[in-house]
Amino acid sequence: MTFSVRPLTIDDCDELVALRLEALRNDPGMFASSYEDALKRTKKDWQDLLVHGGTRCFGLYDVKKPIGLVSTYIKKDDATNATAGIGMLYIQPEYRGRGLARQLFEQCVSWSMKQHSLKKLVVACRHDNEASRRVIEGSGFVFTHRASRLWPDNVTCDEMWYALDLERLRPAS
Repeated sequence: MTFSVRPLTIDDCDELVALRLEALRNDPGMFASSYEDALKRTKKDWQDLLVHGGTRCFGLYDVKKPIGLVSTYIKKDDATNATAGIGMLYIQPEYRGRGLARQLFEQCVSWSMKQHSLKKLVVACRHDNEASRRVIEGSGFVFTHRASRLWPDNVTCDEMWYALDLERLRPAS
């Protein structure tokens, strides 16, 4: 099998919507948002994710078949705009366990490194999501803190937060 990762464009909007809805439907407790909330988004809302300069979505493909996605975005809660986050990580179940999530993370790190105003990349996952924790830690992210939260599947569980220091990764000038 030939797998590839590429940035999604406005022409990929239907693929983005289909994968995101599939992710939220299949794994409702693993994401910060719910399937019901995603259904309320308009076509323009989805398209804005693909054209907004502070967000980059990537698709994972098995040849031409979309099988996964991830997004990187400038965090709005950082007034300095120096922090980006990773979200929406999803790979169809039959493709999991092959190291493909690491490829998606590499794209997010690469994009973030090119945004020279960014100093830090953060990601969070549910405490009981061992597979995500392994990918995050294996990608060089360092645990920063945990916080209890109510997830969309109505389970209260800790959210584990990790950070990657982008300035440390950049070559000295």
